Amino acid sequence: MHRWLCALWILVYPLSVAMGDVEVRRGDYEARLGANGLEVRYRGVPVVSGSRFTLFKPGYAGAYFSQADFTGLTTQVKDDRITVTGRITEIDAQFTHRTVVDKDGVEVLFTLQLGRPMESSPVELALLMFPPEEFAGGSYRVDSLYGQARPQPLPLEKPKTSAAGTQLIASSVRGITLYGRRVALAVENLGEVAPSFFDMRSRDFPQPERVYWLLYQWAATSGETTCGVRLQASAVTQPAGQTGKAGRFSLVEGGRRMEVQHIFVHPQAHPIEKAAARELQRYLREMTGKEIPVTEGESNGLPSQGVIYVGRSDPAKARTLYNDAEYEPLGSDGFILRLKGGNLLVAGGGYRGTTYAIYRLLERLGCRFYSTELEIVPSRPTLDIRAPVNLTDKPAFEWRAMWGRIYPMTAGLSPGEWEAKVGDLDVPKMMGIRRAASGTTPWASCCPPTACQKNTWRRLAASGASPNRTCSNTASPTPDSNKPCWKPCCAGSKVTQTPCTTPYTTATPGSSASASDARRGTKSTAASPMR
Repeated sequence: MHRWLCALWILVYPLSVAMGDVEVRRGDYEARLGANGLEVRYRGVPVVSGSRFTLFKPGYAGAYFSQADFTGLTTQVKDDRITVTGRITEIDAQFTHRTVVDKDGVEVLFTLQLGRPMESSPVELALLMFPPEEFAGGSYRVDSLYGQARPQPLPLEKPKTSAAGTQLIASSVRGITLYGRRVALAVENLGEVAPSFFDMRSRDFPQPERVYWLLYQWAATSGETTCGVRLQASAVTQPAGQTGKAGRFSLVEGGRRMEVQHIFVHPQAHPIEKAAARELQRYLREMTGKEIPVTEGESNGLPSQGVIYVGRSDPAKARTLYNDAEYEPLGSDGFILRLKGGNLLVAGGGYRGTTYAIYRLLERLGCRFYSTELEIVPSRPTLDIRAPVNLTDKPAFEWRAMWGRIYPMTAGLSPGEWEAKVGDLDVPKMMGIRRAASGTTPWASCCPPTACQKNTWRRLAASGASPNRTCSNTASPTPDSNKPCWKPCCAGSKVTQTPCTTPYTTATPGSSASASDARRGTKSTAASPMR
């Protein structure tokens, strides 16, 4: 009798577990399928908080299937794995979600199989969702064609974005490692589709899904598609990118070594120059493990040597690091790097030039900025800048823009087309000219101009005037982001306005003195995944 009951329990177990949550544990790992989808814990710490599969109808006209909770589907639990099978009868499709847990990690595989060809239908598979409670305020690093990039920050709060709640962090991900408060989670892509990493914290989704997503997207037409990842976690022992022991950064001149004690930027310096000083501080910390303080106050307490002066200032001039006449031919993009008297000058003709000077200095120290996704920051406990250093540079021409992609890497520079940052600071989208009054949109980024209009705009930009304010007809509405774009139109000697809504892209005054600086000109965003 007992044998018969035991055999009956084995037969019905796969169906019975379909009625509730199921889980598998091995070593430090625990995987569970519940109402929010897949959840994974490492040593009790949640590292995956959910998942969701959506197969849309053509043109996003509804969905054949959209569900996070698989517990009502046919589920089998066997030793180290959970396998879920679902059918979409309307289109003769079947999908399988399999989670395998061992002592070294967790493997998740998803397969969609179409029984017959169908009209192209968008698929969005959030195979993994990561909890901000663990990873926000930490960092991430992606795997590229050339190895792992250096860690990038994951802000505590979701950054501002032009999309409605969606922030694309990394696309075409081959692998990614997330560094949280307690756990580092390495994610290796196993499938034929490369996912993207999104911040969805401000989307209008149910609360459990306002998190980070590893999202697979493709168009289903026929056959079979498989997506998969391998997860491996470890305890975080120290902040990523920092060495265990603080090093030293020194200026070497005339046989003497002066350890750098301060990075000085004038209190009245442009905010972007201050952000550039913090960038220099951050990279030096990553290389040496030592944090050099950034001083923005008075220079009275500074030592006579061992100071990096960021941007032009009276204290730097008092140290005879430069004179004003040297900057006259350099324009706003040119810069000077100079080691003199035991101090280092890193300053441009304007805030753009100072930013380029910072990145040129970092290049001399061994950093490489190949793309948005790939930077190389060497670990050097002892770092020296040796005399002679006396570099003056400026771009060959003012107007420049570039864009390139070698999957999965991107590199671009076109301020005005993409959001951009220097360190933690948003830079003006139109870096090359002074922007119009707050809320206005330069007409050249919206409407195709005539030759006469181009000449008028360039002449005004060269003089530092705002095209919108100078060319506006006072009887017409002030252009702003909430109204149709307005452009000035030349009619003989008369300037009028006509409305237009046609998007237009033009080269904008550039912001790079070297090719590797280009990765600083863009921070990509993407349209929201539709659901």
